[in-house]
Amino acid sequence: MHIIFILLFVCRAFCTSAQCLTAFEDTRGAEWDYFYIYDNGNLIKQEHQKIQSFQVGANYVAYVDYQSSFKLYYQGTTYRLQEFAPESYYATDTILVFVNTGDHVYVFDGRKVHYLGRKSNDIGLTRLAFGDNVVAFNDYLNSFIFFYNGVLSSFDNRTISEFSANENILTFLDPDYEFKYLYNGESGVIEQGTYVQSYKIHRNIIAYVDFVGDFKVFYKGVRQTLENLPPLSYETGEDMVAFVSDSDRRFKVFHENRIYKLMDTPPPFYKVQDNMLVYADNFNHFYVFSRGKSEKLASYIPESYQIDRDIVVIKDLDNKLWGYIDGHYQPISQGTVSYYKLDNKAVFYYNVPSSPKIFCNGETRIAY
Repeated sequence: MHIIFILLFVCRAFCTSAQCLTAFEDTRGAEWDYFYIYDNGNLIKQEHQKIQSFQVGANYVAYVDYQSSFKLYYQGTTYRLQEFAPESYYATDTILVFVNTGDHVYVFDGRKVHYLGRKSNDIGLTRLAFGDNVVAFNDYLNSFIFFYNGVLSSFDNRTISEFSANENILTFLDPDYEFKYLYNGESGVIEQGTYVQSYKIHRNIIAYVDFVGDFKVFYKGVRQTLENLPPLSYETGEDMVAFVSDSDRRFKVFHENRIYKLMDTPPPFYKVQDNMLVYADNFNHFYVFSRGKSEKLASYIPESYQIDRDIVVIKDLDNKLWGYIDGHYQPISQGTVSYYKLDNKAVFYYNVPSSPKIFCNGETRIAY
């Protein structure tokens, strides 16, 4: 296998801030096979023949071209990572994870390609967990491998059956009944002596129910108890955990070391993604919680919505697009929309496939 190692001199690693970056295949019909990238106002005809697949990161696009070459677009330059398609690949905000034939795992972090090892093919041990800065898996030599910020490590030459990774946190339950973490490069023990009942993680936060039923958070390295009963449900996001309390049935959110009471009853539904929480009240009004405040977006539950960091895009009852963007609610489309997708801060949409548009930072661009 031939891997092409490259170095990006424009940035020591992938910059993490979301951009007006999206990618799409030509929508005008079978005779058009172009692949386009929209990069901060510039529409680039990236490939002239039909590609096989693509994924969009915070400021890069990874794709497999028509000849099966695995490529990456970053800040106006295209790099060939390898001359053949990986078995699978995953674009996060800051790293690109890919797996080649034979379960060999690689990471590209904007500086170089790192070879992490060969994933185990034993039943129950094949899972690969990853976030913006971390990757973890069991290798074929029965060691637990984890990679963080350019550093590759292993755990005691033992396999781990239960582990999870998200953005800058890795958690795992080791064979000695310890609930451990790797956070911003530092490792430690959260609970010991027995396994926890459940846990969920996201950037800077681990929410879990311990072995006696206490509901706790490990936030920015500090452990604290939220309630002494397991919640009816809970979900984590960046610096937050939303939950329905079992003690008083209220809907609450722990956000940056403060608890907000959002509803006196459980919501019909709620969802946390990145740093955004959306939920409905008992009248089916649709809300967003962001940056410590809750705001009603619609007096109905949208049939369709998409979320990325700092952005919620909804399709209204007239099939028009609206966006809650950086704390402001605003129209995106003037007319009806049949298809849309949100990548970073860019919304690609159309009603008729031959007339797509891109919306970003309050401006709309006609694609072609």
